[in-house]
Amino acid sequence: MRVILVLSFLLIPTLALADDLPAMLGGMWEFVRKAPTDPVNNPGKLSTMDKKECVKDMKAHFEKQKAMLSKTCKFSETKKSGNSYTTTSTCNVPQMQAKYTNKNETTVKGDSAYESRIDTEGTMAGKPVKWTETVTAKRIGDCGK
Repeated sequence: MRVILVLSFLLIPTLALADDLPAMLGGMWEFVRKAPTDPVNNPGKLSTMDKKECVKDMKAHFEKQKAMLSKTCKFSETKKSGNSYTTTSTCNVPQMQAKYTNKNETTVKGDSAYESRIDTEGTMAGKPVKWTETVTAKRIGDCGK
């Protein structure tokens, strides 16, 4: 179970490309993430995690995620094509015997929504792993007082 909890933390989809993204509105955002419950032993069984969060500054939000992940991952330069942004990260987490690569493609849908697809491949706990997760994010209103 510990591996899964740690993986959930590490696999927070990050827009490592925060500097390259168009400005996005602050406010109450809903993030819906579909990812494997157990990526090591059962990567095909997905669970859905829904989180609502008041994000006043989206650029700062993305930079905070990148800073957390930068402790274990190195990011490539962002490639932009139309409204899609692609980056790759290579991660090494010795305490989990994990080395993997994430390819993150994010499609921005105006200033109030984006979708990300993260393809992951590598090894964890001595086993080869490969899976895909998605995040759909949209601004759903203003933050409460």
